Amino acid sequence: MADDKPTLEPLLEWFEALIEGTIGQELETRALQGLIITKAEKGFIRTEFTIPSLAADVDGNWHGGAIATLMDIVGAIAIYSVLDHPAKSVDFSISYYSTAKIEEEVEIEAKVIAEKGKLSLVVVEIRRKRNGELIALGKQWMATTKDSINAAQLKKNILKLCLCHLSFQEPNQRALIIESQHILDAGGLKMEEDAILQKSLKWLRDLSKGNISHELEALTLEGLQIVHAQKGSIRCNFVVPTRASDPDGNWHVGAMATLIDDVAATAIYSVVDHVKLSLDFSISFYSTAKIQEEVEIEAKVIGEKGSLTQVVVEVTRKGNRELIALGKQWMASDKKGMKPSQVSSKL
Repeated sequence: MADDKPTLEPLLEWFEALIEGTIGQELETRALQGLIITKAEKGFIRTEFTIPSLAADVDGNWHGGAIATLMDIVGAIAIYSVLDHPAKSVDFSISYYSTAKIEEEVEIEAKVIAEKGKLSLVVVEIRRKRNGELIALGKQWMATTKDSINAAQLKKNILKLCLCHLSFQEPNQRALIIESQHILDAGGLKMEEDAILQKSLKWLRDLSKGNISHELEALTLEGLQIVHAQKGSIRCNFVVPTRASDPDGNWHVGAMATLIDDVAATAIYSVVDHVKLSLDFSISFYSTAKIQEEVEIEAKVIGEKGSLTQVVVEVTRKGNRELIALGKQWMASDKKGMKPSQVSSKL
């Protein structure tokens, strides 16, 4: 352990600075409140966490975006212990196996399992502390931030190394084809004259205004504007708020995941008339966005298979349409006609 001290000591100082808000913004500081490191070795971190009420979804479960935020930070800590400096997310996937309620205690373990040039792969497990039940499993490729990185080369490497993240689709599975008629409302918003669509958009607006959401979700969605909507497709504009930044002034990966998750759920809601549960969620990061930058988020339902629905979400820079992130998500419901109040917002 003596050899690890020069690496682990600055790592723990960095972690403490995040919690205290010295180097992080409000999102990270709030999301990390109560997180305790119980074991730290080179390439391995174990923590304990009591889920706070501010990280809840509309039904009192741990929000999927809050889980992604915590996974991203704990995974970065594990990689920091190996590289001796922070790394940036390039590709991130989460599989959800269960839910956790507010005030439940969980354990989070992150282990660096592979390195390939400037890329490192970390696996993060979240389990219920009382019985060890698996809640979520995350896999994340992160890239060094110390030297300049060729984005195109990173994308090629990720395609080679992360084939497992590609969503399976049977050859005979047809994309969901949706016909719709549009009207212009008084504000110029294109919308289908459809009650289900209107309900789904109201749900998203209520989330962004904090009417039905808790603190972290409302914080990451603040200012979201719906500019186009039809059955199975939602497009929004968003100005990245200061409170959703990482220590470098970029849009925090966890905040981005929360936004992608909610817009994806809205697109599915507009088709099936209820909010579905996330089963598998992956995001590939191609660029970054700075605070106060304007971005576009577009979610499209692309297929259905039994109770499963797949949605793809693109986040692009407004103006030049540069791709920032691409999310793919499988969602499911095991209860026909489930209403938003009967399920977690996504988990």
